[in-house]
Amino acid sequence: MKKPCGGRKREKEIKRERNSLSHVQQIFGFKMTDKLLNIKFKSESEDGLEEYMAAQKVSFMLRKIAKNLTLYETLTQDGDTFTYSIESTFKNHKMVFKLGESFIDNGVDGRDMKTTFFVEGDALIVTQDNIKEGDVPCRLERRLRPDGKLEIKLISVPTNTTCTRVFAPVPQK
Repeated sequence: MKKPCGGRKREKEIKRERNSLSHVQQIFGFKMTDKLLNIKFKSESEDGLEEYMAAQKVSFMLRKIAKNLTLYETLTQDGDTFTYSIESTFKNHKMVFKLGESFIDNGVDGRDMKTTFFVEGDALIVTQDNIKEGDVPCRLERRLRPDGKLEIKLISVPTNTTCTRVFAPVPQK
């Protein structure tokens, strides 16, 4: 059976539309990402971080450092472009992206990963696929809880090892 004229091109357009902010707004009646925008969140608790980082093949020394860090995370937007900032006393990291578009990110742990942000249901999802053999792909699911806290579920894809981190909004001055 033949595909309609422009079939592959139209499929790409539909995929792009599904990841666009206007599509998200149509589904939920608001922009899901708006709830996370311009709010600085401070790490509050974690469950399973050591196991998750071990599954991700993070070095012993970096795991010990990361476990004791306080992180601050902020999402900002300029048109269709977003910036996700992660700050700590150890290292700061920024990811500049458009929803649904992959880019190469040199992460906090020094690995280059093919990274894609997109919206799925009520979550801002990040997938990171390995570029170099031996690196481990992961998925991060960011959700705003009813209590206003940010919950991030980190999943090491091959082993399904998970970690849940909770971040509280930092009061505005």
